[in-house]
Amino acid sequence: MLLCQEGGGIFRHVWLETSGKVSIVPWGLYAPTLVNGSITGANASAAQTADSAIFLPRLDLQNADSAPTEVTVRFTLTSESTSKVALSHTLAGVTVAPGGFQRVVPGPIGFGSAAAPVELWNTAASPPLYTATATVLDAAGSAVLDELEATIGVRSAVFDSRAGFLLNGVKVQLMGTANHLGFGGVGMAVPDRIQEFQVATLKAMGSNAFRTAHNPVAPELLDYADRYGMLVWEENRFVTAVK
Repeated sequence: MLLCQEGGGIFRHVWLETSGKVSIVPWGLYAPTLVNGSITGANASAAQTADSAIFLPRLDLQNADSAPTEVTVRFTLTSESTSKVALSHTLAGVTVAPGGFQRVVPGPIGFGSAAAPVELWNTAASPPLYTATATVLDAAGSAVLDELEATIGVRSAVFDSRAGFLLNGVKVQLMGTANHLGFGGVGMAVPDRIQEFQVATLKAMGSNAFRTAHNPVAPELLDYADRYGMLVWEENRFVTAVK
């Protein structure tokens, strides 16, 4: 995670995390989804749903104890629009080696149905989102040892050599701007409210895509892009030594 910029110093939130001996590795939750059922809605900037989807979580754990520790891991997916749990999946008997790491991969987990279709993320003004939660409990499954959440959107995004960019099966023309780090008048340490103002203003101008030039942006900006229906082309700066 890029926290400093040449000439700019620290320009993002900085925090100190504490945990017990068994904990989730920082940024250790990976929560992708795959649209699996037929899609309803032929406009990628209006409401769209899918009959079903697959949740493919991955969680990295670490154990600072001198003995192996057995834990229970629970994955849940909750709809932010309905506050209903779309799925809950529990794995018991996960053993983390002493002083080591353990990757927990439960495999594909299906959710959704014709009665409760999956709400799809797209470029609508306020697209639906889900909260993916990974909870680490003791072996008995009664005490919470650690927990991590990630806000995600369920969608299908494909670049096709003939059809172009397809979002949830619909061709979408990317219309946006290249945006450098920093913001005029406030410098490099951009407050969260400015991050939201930038995304909201560009969206109101007709943009549906945001190119980061030429570094990964702060996670807060990505969160606002998710909530405003803004596609993001995120770049990672590549610097070579000159001899």
